[in-house]
Amino acid sequence: DYKNEAFERFADIFEENEINILVGVIPNQSKNRHRIDNNDFKPFNENDAKTLRKFSFLEPALHGFTHQTIRKKPYSEFSGLSIEQTTEKIKKGIEILKQFNIAPLAIISPFDTFTSTNFKAFSSFFRIICGGYPSATSFGFWVSPSVINNSIYVASYKPVSGKAEKILKHLSTKGNQSEIIPITFHWAGEVENNFSYVKQIAKLIKGKTISWKNFSDIYCRQNI
Repeated sequence: DYKNEAFERFADIFEENEINILVGVIPNQSKNRHRIDNNDFKPFNENDAKTLRKFSFLEPALHGFTHQTIRKKPYSEFSGLSIEQTTEKIKKGIEILKQFNIAPLAIISPFDTFTSTNFKAFSSFFRIICGGYPSATSFGFWVSPSVINNSIYVASYKPVSGKAEKILKHLSTKGNQSEIIPITFHWAGEVENNFSYVKQIAKLIKGKTISWKNFSDIYCRQNI
């Protein structure tokens, strides 16, 4: 919906505050993700890769292959696919990103929907598998994070998933409790307010975060 320059303004906020962020990257993005019969795609390109390389605190995740639904509501790119079909999509996505020297650390399933069958395929490739509140319907509710199939399942539920304004309001009520809080928002949904609430969140959590890679290394040593 927006050009790369808008994303760069978003990423700059976290770079300036030294906060690692996990960003979903789509290898062959559907231009009409809610239509099953869409045949118009935007392939990941060198300009996209240059944008990602600008930021040292950015960690890439595979965000599906096309982010196009394969069924009517509830939307999903993966739900209903076999392990073999899921694996094929993941391999194709990884191969495209590999051409740009991008190695995804995790997978964020489009629409936050997937099944236990999809999860088995995901865990063959990724140490970190991300979910959201829609995942609770298709995969079940899990305490986040949880270790499943030797992968770390990190689900981000409301009220720390969604619009930055509401996330900020919730985080502002937190003290210094020792807990892991996975925060999720769509950067494009914050462009119109010039990332105002995102900036406030970054200031609030500065110095309280850990990189996704370090998180997976530490958590796996303790739990697997």
